[in-house]
Amino acid sequence: MSNSAIVPYLQIAYPIMVGIWVVASLALNERAARHPRPYSLKLPVDDRLPFIPVFVFFYFSAYLLGNASYLLLFAHPIFPKVFSGYLALFGVGVTCYFLFPCRVERREALAPTTIPTQLLVAFQQKLKPYNSFPSMHVAFCLFSALMIIMSGAIWLGIFCLGWAGLIALSTLLTKQHHLLDVAAGAVLATSVVLALR
Repeated sequence: MSNSAIVPYLQIAYPIMVGIWVVASLALNERAARHPRPYSLKLPVDDRLPFIPVFVFFYFSAYLLGNASYLLLFAHPIFPKVFSGYLALFGVGVTCYFLFPCRVERREALAPTTIPTQLLVAFQQKLKPYNSFPSMHVAFCLFSALMIIMSGAIWLGIFCLGWAGLIALSTLLTKQHHLLDVAAGAVLATSVVLALR
């Protein structure tokens, strides 16, 4: 079966895969909370990074950029590779969260006095501080940007790379991830893209 014949099935399968990912990651977040000694990858440099709540807007924009290669390359011949890449990311992410439950040290006692802190408080009430390694915010966004470049949309891809960089920074400045989580997410995304070339 040719790639063009497979694409419609993958287009339908992608939202299902995302749904499975959401359910699995939420379940593993709850599982990690019951782990007697979750791992911590905190480095001294993580304490020296400032807490800048306004970066929460970049942090939440990851849900758009992370899916951008699906949204923009929906009918592109490269879409089977996009789908395969997301599948690999989901598989590695779930495996890491299951085998290596990590806890991140967030700013939990926030006064919701501004819109950014209100958003962080609402988010942190829904999700416990686990499933941090690797940072899938970084992995999905960098993967998406690199796949857009691979599709031939160079300038759009470069824009998305810059956006992904701000999202990576936001995970640190909102204290949702440690530096090693971010590095691992970047390595994961780059490795998957290189494997798909």
